[in-house]
Amino acid sequence: MQINSARVIYFSPTGTTKTVVAAIAQGTGIKKVNYTDITLPSARKVNLITVKEDLLIIGIPVYEEKVPKILTETLKSLSGEGKPAVVVTVYGNIADGTALSEMKTIVKNAGFVPAAAASFIGEHSFSTKEVPIAAGRPNLCDEHNARQFGQMIINKLNSA
Repeated sequence: MQINSARVIYFSPTGTTKTVVAAIAQGTGIKKVNYTDITLPSARKVNLITVKEDLLIIGIPVYEEKVPKILTETLKSLSGEGKPAVVVTVYGNIADGTALSEMKTIVKNAGFVPAAAASFIGEHSFSTKEVPIAAGRPNLCDEHNARQFGQMIINKLNSA
């Protein structure tokens, strides 16, 4: 399978998920990468998100150990047509819960073939100076690991 293009879809209110999925996309070495930010409500008002690219990389933060409820309708609008998908969750170093498993089911139901999945740590949205929770994450090491993950994904898919 030859992967020449990717669509990166992300929901990232604090920027941590965006950082992780961008590093994964960079690690794949794919030159044609299109980004879709679904963080703002106006970006989620679509009837159908058809992925024309060869690969989907989709990233979300974990809310209360689950996929954020405000994404339910948007995620149902995905259409994959048998294309491979990489599912990524970012959690605040407390518990990643069932979000990754939920996302695999969501992309499968949307017609994608889950090809890879990973959870990364990002600074918790409740983190403060007084009570730091994964402060500064993702850090340079996390970004390096995300790029390596991207390289492993593309190697796997291109050898399939």
